Amino acid sequence: MKHLKELRKANNLKQKDLANYLNIPQATYCRIENSKFEADYNVLLKLSKKFNVSINYLIDDDLSEENNQYTKNEFQQIKEIEQLQILSKEIKRIDKQVDNLIKEKFNSKIIGIYNNNGTINQNIMISNNTLETDDEDKKINN
Repeated sequence: MKHLKELRKANNLKQKDLANYLNIPQATYCRIENSKFEADYNVLLKLSKKFNVSINYLIDDDLSEENNQYTKNEFQQIKEIEQLQILSKEIKRIDKQVDNLIKEKFNSKIIGIYNNNGTINQNIMISNNTLETDDEDKKINN
């Protein structure tokens, strides 16, 4: 893997540093870097993320700079998608916390009615067997 050694040196890293990062013995990393041992997919994926290059760039000596630039853009998009996924999980976690606080505080439950574009169209609160909507004229008692 010709590019791996170049990337490592360009980032002022030692073989030991990358071996520790990959959680593999230094001797194994050395064999991977010198193309004496084929890295598995997970190792290639970690290295590609570490250096912000494609897996193809790591294993192929003949990729043009234009192709590599395109894959750098792809990696930027992948990172943005991963960040959005993390934010989405955080929003869901916070939403559950808010629901729990409402249940504890008011002994009630809020149900969001979503419209087709995914935004909340109307909130409904159920409390003490009373159903209340956002519209004051639509209060319903059981």
